[in-house]
Amino acid sequence: MGDILEAHSVGEKALLISGYQGVGKNLLVDHLLSRMNCEREYIQLHRDSTIQSLLLTPSVENGKILYHDSPLVRAATLGRLLVVDEADKAPTEVVSMLKGLIEDRQLALPDGRMLCHDGDDSDSNIVTIHPSFSIWTLTNPVGFPFHGNDLAREMADVFSCHNVPPMDMESHRRILSSYGAKVDADVIDKIVKVWEDLRVAHKSGAIAYPFSVRESVGVVKHMNEFPDDGIEASVENVIAFDRLDNGLVKHLSVIFSSHGISVLSESTSTTRREMTRTVGSVSTPKTWSSSPNHGRVDPDNTPHVGGNTWAG
Repeated sequence: MGDILEAHSVGEKALLISGYQGVGKNLLVDHLLSRMNCEREYIQLHRDSTIQSLLLTPSVENGKILYHDSPLVRAATLGRLLVVDEADKAPTEVVSMLKGLIEDRQLALPDGRMLCHDGDDSDSNIVTIHPSFSIWTLTNPVGFPFHGNDLAREMADVFSCHNVPPMDMESHRRILSSYGAKVDADVIDKIVKVWEDLRVAHKSGAIAYPFSVRESVGVVKHMNEFPDDGIEASVENVIAFDRLDNGLVKHLSVIFSSHGISVLSESTSTTRREMTRTVGSVSTPKTWSSSPNHGRVDPDNTPHVGGNTWAG
């Protein structure tokens, strides 16, 4: 946080803030801008983003499609700070356009106007870029599971680059405690230690996915709302999709079991299914798709059409 504030205070107009998902990049930026009392515009990029969508914002008014200035154009003309989220997911031409705006301090708009750093006020087609205009770009590291552009490599010459590291254990513990007022402190400590082991496993390359505070908060929120489910069911509610990856299951089982948490095991899932099966309701039926009821057998073998009483 201190490095970002220092870069902004010395006049850096373009910051590249990188970090894995769930480390709190957006929360960090929101906190800093609120403390600085700084007006901002926000735009989120994705794989379908185009240059036009970055420069124009369509709207329907009185049955007509009208185009207005995008957050980027408003920030440039009004002197606000533009936050560009998920910039690594944008196509190459969109990223190149952003680099050109930062490096050349000028940009041609679709309606014929031109954004310029030193504009001529007498020309109505020239829009002067406000001297307070700046860009903070949020991006994920290159590689699995993001597979985005490596902006640090491509644009480090025009950006002041900063990295948001994973949260330390004490900060992690305080955040989880704020979400789990009803959760025992010892349980929260156990979750923090498990997630620290997951972070180390990812750093060493044992697992590919970077489990973050986002997932641990999901576990604590589940336990806070449904305390009878216990820690095992709460964890499986968050990581159940990983059951499809046998290699990942083995690593996760070792890490969780070392802290006394049995997850992603067939015996645990079977026991939970048997407990649920005895309840019987709309959401937890007594009859499962793997064992449907067999209809009554007609000894006369008479054809029956419709209904669900008879077999055949």
